[in-house]
Amino acid sequence: MREHKTPITDVPSLNEAISEAKSEFSGQVWWRGQRDYAWPLQPSLFRTQKEYDERSGVLRFQQRAVSRHRDVPLASDRSNWLFLMQHYRLPTRLLDWTESPLIAAFFACEIDECHLRYPASIPDPDGALFALSPYKLNEHQAGKLGLLMPEDEETTAAMAPAFDEDAEQVDKVIAVRPAEVDVRLMVQISEFTLNGYDVALEALDHSDDFLIKFRIAQQSKLQLREELKFLGIRLSSIFPDLEHLAEEIRDIAFKKPDAQKGSSGSDEATTAKKPTIPITRRGRGVESSSG
Repeated sequence: MREHKTPITDVPSLNEAISEAKSEFSGQVWWRGQRDYAWPLQPSLFRTQKEYDERSGVLRFQQRAVSRHRDVPLASDRSNWLFLMQHYRLPTRLLDWTESPLIAAFFACEIDECHLRYPASIPDPDGALFALSPYKLNEHQAGKLGLLMPEDEETTAAMAPAFDEDAEQVDKVIAVRPAEVDVRLMVQISEFTLNGYDVALEALDHSDDFLIKFRIAQQSKLQLREELKFLGIRLSSIFPDLEHLAEEIRDIAFKKPDAQKGSSGSDEATTAKKPTIPITRRGRGVESSSG
């Protein structure tokens, strides 16, 4: 993996990073943001610190999702079940990516709640923005220069251990294009890498060919998050549900209307200029982080 030395501090320097990745990689570029520069690129299944049985978790989710989600996949549709589980933060062997560098930067600018509670003893680290060539990854790992689909043989083999106790681990990490089984996948322009076994993406052979890492300076996180907001990248647009809308509104410092400026009695609010603090509640990267 190549590491870029100059940190990202604002949208112009983010644009420079985007241009560099596009010049290095032909075809599509996928992006992922992580709020801690030191974190590896590893799916949640393999970084959980407690004992967790993958197949038991999958089975329990399938049994109970039907009453909680309108359109669950068919029982035989393993790939779409795994995509759905990932976006609702169940530990899986998937790692979230997005086609949008702005959405990835949004997650890289998150600040840990522990730092907000204990700023003197728990520092907030620099964030990380990753650029991935999915074509080059699949060329090295699967011998195919292009994206893999959920129905491809390589994909079904890598997913099999999540559902089948007798399935063997596959020593590959591949880039897979998901079906949009949930609105979150659509709005986040989601893509996934799929781990057939426990390994960090940057530890793979030839990772310099398909992976670039950029640093987002800790002291610039708030400024960059505010700039992204004016580009339409905010919590309620990335998570289009009432829960996250309410969370976003709670963090806004509203001003009361000036009664002397009009007699209409309008309760339209204006926001104060003080930037809201982005608190991490979802994990390492795009949504799940995800995911």
